[in-house]
Amino acid sequence: MKKVIAFALMIFLVLGSGELIAQGKGKEKEKNKDKKEKAEKEQEEDEENDDEDEENEDEGIKKEKSKDEKVKKEKENNGNAYGKNKGDLNGREFGMLRSEEARAKINEKKEALDSEIAESEEKIAERKEKVAAAKEKIEKAKQEGSASPEDIKSKEVALKKLEQKIAELERLIAEKRNKSKELEEALIKITDNQ
Repeated sequence: MKKVIAFALMIFLVLGSGELIAQGKGKEKEKNKDKKEKAEKEQEEDEENDDEDEENEDEGIKKEKSKDEKVKKEKENNGNAYGKNKGDLNGREFGMLRSEEARAKINEKKEALDSEIAESEEKIAERKEKVAAAKEKIEKAKQEGSASPEDIKSKEVALKKLEQKIAELERLIAEKRNKSKELEEALIKITDNQ
């Protein structure tokens, strides 16, 4: 019996240790793959650098490349590229055209905002009239007793919600007015700078 247990223990140790060794090799394989990839990348970069060195040995090519590289670096730092496609316009004319476009854009925004404000004010005025009429109906119903107290309370709660919505809309209109004033001030600044 002791021999059987010892034999089973030996088999377990032999088979178990093989799996442990195999797991360790898997990690080493990943490390080796990473090392191989790094080495391949370095070789490719070295080959590219060697190719560039061979090309740069020619005198004419070397000078042209350095000039081209300087021009490319300078071009990369340009802003919005508004002046690239000026067409037949010179600097001053192009600037005048751009400022005119800026003014027109601000005017369009301001006009759209003003029309929105006017429409919103009309809607608010209509809603206020409806709320006032509804309040009068509720007061009459209270005095006459034609409606139940529950109905009156529910209508009053609905009116309070409407009044809150109207107040929120008025706040939004005030914000739009401020935005319109800011646009008008920006427009004045643009025209004053000329």
